Parts: sequence; C-alpha cells; structure tokens
Amino acid sequence: MSLPILYFSDYLEAFPCAKGVRNLEAYIWRRRYPIGRGGRKRDFPDAERLVKRLVAQELALSFVPDPEQRLWRTVTRKKFQLRCDRIRLQNQLESLLEEAHIKLSSFVSDLLGLSAQRMLKAIAEGETQPSYACRFGG
Repeated sequence: MSLPILYFSDYLEAFPCAKGVRNLEAYIWRRRYPIGRGGRKRDFPDAERLVKRLVAQELALSFVPDPEQRLWRTVTRKKFQLRCDRIRLQNQLESLLEEAHIKLSSFVSDLLGLSAQRMLKAIAEGETQPSYACRFGG
C-alpha cells in the first residue's frame, strides 16, 4: 500500500473529520480493485491525488454547491416537474374526452388553452349541440 494512503488512514483515525473526507476514504478503498469496463482505470490515481491535496491542506472538503446554484437547480427541477404534470393532465383530459366520444382535439390545438376551456365549460353546463360549443372556439 502506498505511503499517502497509509498516512491518510492514520489521519482519519486520529482526528474527527467531515463527511466529505469519510466519503473520500470510502471512495479510495472501493476503487482499489475496480470491476467494470475494460481499459485503463484512473480512479485510484485520482483518489491518491485527492489524498495528497488533502494532506497538503489544499482540498476544500465541501462538495455542496453554493446557495445560488442550489436554488437554480431547485427551480429547474420544479419547472421540469410542472411541465411533466401539465403534459400528464393534458393526456388524461384527452383520454377522458375520448372515452365520452368527444374529439375536442380536432377543433383546438391546445386542450388546456382558453378556447378549449370555454368549450369544456359549455359542455359541463349541459350543452349538447356541437355547433353551439364550437362557437366558443377562437
């Protein structure tokens, strides 16, 4: 075993350390004998390089991004989830209308748009004449 690894192991046993360092230790021991794709493995030399930087106190132990980046990631995830929910709702609405033998998507391009909402409201209020419901379209 190389000297930096032994030194790092002694360092971890002697001092309480942050979660990032413990993760680094697990990473080093897991990657000692990697199993996976063929070809050159660079994980262990990378881990040794990180140990050397840690010993020289050049390594920041936080892998958590700054608050602004975390906020942008949260916003992006939320936008994606809302878009998925909107598509799911639109598909459910179209399926429900087709079960009722109402092909509203042939009259409007967006089932959740204003024209479609007016037509759906007319149908919900009991309108049975297609020509009357279609008057509410664009």
